[in-house]
Amino acid sequence: MIQEQLRNGVIEAVSDLKVPEMGRTHYLPHHAVVRRDVKTTKLRVVYDASSRADGKGPSLNDCLHVGPSLTQLLFDILLRFRCNRIALIADIEKAFLNIEVDERDRDCLQFLWVDDLQKEEPMIVVYRFCRVVFGVSSSPFLSETSSSDLHPRRRRVRQEGVRRILFGRLQLRRR
Repeated sequence: MIQEQLRNGVIEAVSDLKVPEMGRTHYLPHHAVVRRDVKTTKLRVVYDASSRADGKGPSLNDCLHVGPSLTQLLFDILLRFRCNRIALIADIEKAFLNIEVDERDRDCLQFLWVDDLQKEEPMIVVYRFCRVVFGVSSSPFLSETSSSDLHPRRRRVRQEGVRRILFGRLQLRRR
């Protein structure tokens, strides 16, 4: 899983382990969640941005600006859904992992991993996220603003996508 994220640019290895700038480096603790009943992703890694180094100090989530909640009320969504003859819904797979983190902020999203568990003496490797991490308090706001009408370019792209679906290659049949 980590190797796949490395190949896909979700994470990158930290090669220059310099003395960290005060307040600009954070290591995310993590643990594995194993689900034998699931067919697709039996193992996933959960990162804990709410943990505190000494149990008292601030967590990464405490230090981030969360932004306002942009999540729409379910009631409003259902009403809009019933207003038109055609309704479109979508789910963006791994939405957070499609949003890039500014290079200056990546050191706040570091984590430790082992290079190869098969080795007799595996080495500890430092990685950092290049994409938004699930479980970080600001992630929902970043996801909403990057995919919503708040972003002018997104509005134009979305409108063009709807036109293509309605009038392009996909043929919609009336009943």
